[in-house]
Amino acid sequence: MKPSLDQLLYPVAYQLEWDEFSSVDVQLVMVRSRNGALLWAIRELGMCYGKGGRWSYEPQPSSRTDEWLKVYRFATKEAALSTWFNTHGRSRFSRKSQPSAFAMLRPEGI
Repeated sequence: MKPSLDQLLYPVAYQLEWDEFSSVDVQLVMVRSRNGALLWAIRELGMCYGKGGRWSYEPQPSSRTDEWLKVYRFATKEAALSTWFNTHGRSRFSRKSQPSAFAMLRPEGI
């Protein structure tokens, strides 16, 4: 039997809610680290949101230190969402958060 599209695709990015009236596009995005691991980043217009609830300019990949990566990358989608929602008082995705526009073919092992 041929696999369904839902079995072949997995979400790699989500649109997060900033507030009800904002047009700011904050995204939770899957990123690949230098060692090949899949991590998550919260991004908005060249900035990244960190574990301490602060924004930082996102340096070029070759300029990112291990210390910066520890603060601005998340091991799981759930850890990133927990940080975002705990610091913004949000408990849900926005109406624009459907992942269908941000999906990739599922690689082996995921």
